[in-house]
Amino acid sequence: MDYPFSYFGHGLGSPTGNFYAYIWFEKIFDTSEKENFREFIKDSTLYYLFHPHKDWHGPHLMFFLGSIDFKKFIRYNPEFDEKEFPDILPDDLYKFYDIEKEGLSDIKKRLLAFNHELDETLEKIHQVYPIRFFLNCQSNRTQFSPWHKWSLGQFKNNILPYILDYFKTYKPTVFDATNRFNLEESPIVLAKLLDFYLKAPILKKMSHQEKEELFQTIIHSTPENYFNTFSETFLKLKDNSWKNILGATNKSYKERMFIVNFQFRNNIPSYIHNYKGIKLSDEDFKWLENELREDVVQLKEKILREYRGN
Repeated sequence: MDYPFSYFGHGLGSPTGNFYAYIWFEKIFDTSEKENFREFIKDSTLYYLFHPHKDWHGPHLMFFLGSIDFKKFIRYNPEFDEKEFPDILPDDLYKFYDIEKEGLSDIKKRLLAFNHELDETLEKIHQVYPIRFFLNCQSNRTQFSPWHKWSLGQFKNNILPYILDYFKTYKPTVFDATNRFNLEESPIVLAKLLDFYLKAPILKKMSHQEKEELFQTIIHSTPENYFNTFSETFLKLKDNSWKNILGATNKSYKERMFIVNFQFRNNIPSYIHNYKGIKLSDEDFKWLENELREDVVQLKEKILREYRGN
């Protein structure tokens, strides 16, 4: 079965997490087109899930709702009693999602109803504003549907080359990395897509050359500020070795990684927001010190100066 566009993360996930998704269109919208689009979705749930002046980035649009608000959002429906969800979902919908109807909890049925409305909204959007793909950043515990599995089959030939070409022609704006919601989202979309795609069966089929080409394309096409967004992807492509990753990156990135890990090891608060989660092993940290050689002393002095406020 073919689908109208690729939908990564399509399936029945958890109603307790955030709703975090992206539409990536076939083109970049100008100001008037963005206003027209906003008017077009005014009667759908998507209208309430984005900030039109903040969440556009190039050809894609982000939707976000925190976990508590999202759970309230899917529970609320003015057409029926909030206490119990009526049996109104068509049997074909369960088949479309490849899930069993029996034993499905009330909140899961509500989430399925929300997903169903989202599917219909996206298909209407696609007819007027062609969609390249939709990404719903659900967890690995999601019961992924046939649509998601079909989309994975489209990724290598139809999605990945398109995104990588985008990075070569459109340079994302890099905002203050200390504020998560001021980040240019384009590299984050690619990183999350690769998290979905680069599972063990795919990795086993990739040659060393294919892995290396993908790694090199990412580090040459995306801003250095975002390299750590790709940490999981880098580890998969470089045999789970930070030494292999750092050995293939530039001096500036090595210095950032040294600063963050030196701060961590000395209980110094880090100001480099999106690097905080990367903790090198003792062996890799010693290797990095040796790589930076004479710069290490200056880097340490700079870190301690800034920490002491001098």
